Amino acid sequence: MTSQKFGGLWSLLKLKILGDYLTAYCTALSGKFHILYIDAFAGSGEFSIREFSAAPLFDEEESIRVVEGSARLALDCTPSFDHLYFIEMKRRNVQALEALASEYTSQKIDVLRGDANEKVIDICKGTNWKNTRGVIFLDPYGNSVEWETLARISQTKALDVWYLFPLFGVYRQAPNSLSKMTDDKRQSITKILGTDE
Repeated sequence: MTSQKFGGLWSLLKLKILGDYLTAYCTALSGKFHILYIDAFAGSGEFSIREFSAAPLFDEEESIRVVEGSARLALDCTPSFDHLYFIEMKRRNVQALEALASEYTSQKIDVLRGDANEKVIDICKGTNWKNTRGVIFLDPYGNSVEWETLARISQTKALDVWYLFPLFGVYRQAPNSLSKMTDDKRQSITKILGTDE
């Protein structure tokens, strides 16, 4: 598998909390609803982080640790989800997710390549929400989640949303001086917040 290099100890905490939640969610709803999981920015299924350990004389020694990501957590959840969607834009990551999915032949898994906003909206439109419930995990690359996507998710009234909001991404687009607000920056903020006010 191809691991991505990002994150740190906070990523491990995030995954621990998510994993515990997914297990509790499936335990509560299994057998009552068709339950699905959507990972809108699934990556490659694993990532690598730098870890430092104190060596003699307080020199820091770096090591790389490969960590299983949110996709693997959802696949290993017991009881299991009835249907899992992994969405990713990069071809290399899609191939890694397909390889991961091939390890779980008893589960219904769709690996979708493309814009996460479009794919999530398609899933929302194409699902019968009367007998379906699910969890959607939005851990975007910067300001990738559009307000319209959140509105469509909300209309299902059936998805628990985990949205790791990219506050730093918004700050980067919002200069201190209004005179430095370019059209690109304005459009980026409008798209993520859903208003130009």
